[in-house]
Amino acid sequence: MSPAQTAAAVSTSRPPPLPTGPCAFVALSADEVADLNTIATRLGVSGNRYSAQHLGYVGR
Repeated sequence: MSPAQTAAAVSTSRPPPLPTGPCAFVALSADEVADLNTIATRLGVSGNRYSAQHLGYVGR
């Protein structure tokens, strides 16, 4: 693959989807939950704040 092809592949690739089901949950410390609540307040998130989509915003 040429450097241009590699760059194109990297720029269009997406991360794999997050797993679903019981294995999709991770334990969060109290500090991490507080950080997520702060971010949710700042971004105006309502509803299920800890869905896979929202955890993805903070690299979880």
